[in-house]
Amino acid sequence: MAKRVNNSVIHSLAERMFVEEGLTAKAIAEATDMSEQTIGRWRKDGGWEDKRKQFLQAPQNIKKAITEELQRLAQGYDPRLDMKAINDVLIIGCHLRTRNKLSNFWSGTNCICYSKHSKKVKV
Repeated sequence: MAKRVNNSVIHSLAERMFVEEGLTAKAIAEATDMSEQTIGRWRKDGGWEDKRKQFLQAPQNIKKAITEELQRLAQGYDPRLDMKAINDVLIIGCHLRTRNKLSNFWSGTNCICYSKHSKKVKV
C-alpha cells in the first residue's frame, strides 16, 4: 500500500463510515485501502466510539440503522453493525429515561426496565 500525502479526506470518510454507517474498522480498512491499525488509531484518537453512541441515541437513527441492517442480513450479506453496542445504548437510554437521574445510573443501580431487557444493567 502506497503512503498517502494527505489522509484528511479518507479520515473524514472513515469516521463517517464508523459513526453513521456503523461499519467495523476492518470493513472501513478494506473500503478505504488503509490498514486496520490506522483506522483503529483514528477511532481511538478521535473518540469515534462516543460519537457513534451519540449518533445512535437519536431515535430516527436507531430505527434507520436497524432496518438497513435487517435488510442486508435478509439479502444474505454479512453483518456490518455491532448490534450488542446498539442494544446497550437502547438499554442505557431506557434506564436514564426511567430513573431520570445520572447518579442512580453511575452507582450501578439496576435498570427498572429489567423485564423489558431480560438482563440487569451494571456499569
